[in-house]
Amino acid sequence: MAWADEGIECYVSNEKKGESLELPSEGGKKCTCYVSARISKVLVPLYHLYNQQYDDHLYCTSSEEVDEFKGKGYKDQGRAGCVRPHKVGTHDPLFRAYDPDAKRHFYTTDVTVIDKNGPTLTRDALETVLKKELDGYFAERKDIFLADDKYFCTTRKTAEAIIKEAKVNDKEYFAPDVGDCDDYAHLLKSAFIVDAWIDKKRSLPYAFGILWGGQQDDPANHAMNFVIVSGGDGSFELWVIEPKDSTWYEPSKKKLESICLVIC
Repeated sequence: MAWADEGIECYVSNEKKGESLELPSEGGKKCTCYVSARISKVLVPLYHLYNQQYDDHLYCTSSEEVDEFKGKGYKDQGRAGCVRPHKVGTHDPLFRAYDPDAKRHFYTTDVTVIDKNGPTLTRDALETVLKKELDGYFAERKDIFLADDKYFCTTRKTAEAIIKEAKVNDKEYFAPDVGDCDDYAHLLKSAFIVDAWIDKKRSLPYAFGILWGGQQDDPANHAMNFVIVSGGDGSFELWVIEPKDSTWYEPSKKKLESICLVIC
């Protein structure tokens, strides 16, 4: 079973300054990172909790998460140091993942480790999911174009955060052909490209694309988005998204009566 990606927990020094931490990583290896021992206005605490039953070390910056895991039997180990909550040039992202088989959390500053062990789909596997989940949508003409060999399936929480940050739904509907549905769909797709590529948060593209469809009498008059997210237990879910208001729909809601083109 693949790791469940839990995203970027914080940002740690890449200048090897401060206190050194050895965090559990893949295959029994350690992820060495550097944190500050001092509190400042630009830093937040990195908390450490431990579950003896599974030998699981949890590191987090959320006090709410501390309370949540203490309720699950984790023991508070105090503050491990202080870290950056946002990206800066002198710091690297610290990625966190969870292995549901081992019931342990793992950490790395190398996103390829997460992508290699995390929830991914090959081109063929992604096409299989699309055909299964959208089977009732497809009109007589159905084209699926998948440009890459492999795709990363993030969590719904991360996908929602990317969509919120993009603020595509804040843009005013302008006029037909300029600022209409396909432009919204491409803008939202570009937000996922930027997050993975420009911000270097992924070494693989997200399983996020564009759907062209419509009604039976006009089968290609509206563009929407789709995303395939990981449930963290080996399962994958497909959601259809209206880019103009960022609303998520299950495929069964049939926001498009038919689909003629899928691009990812």
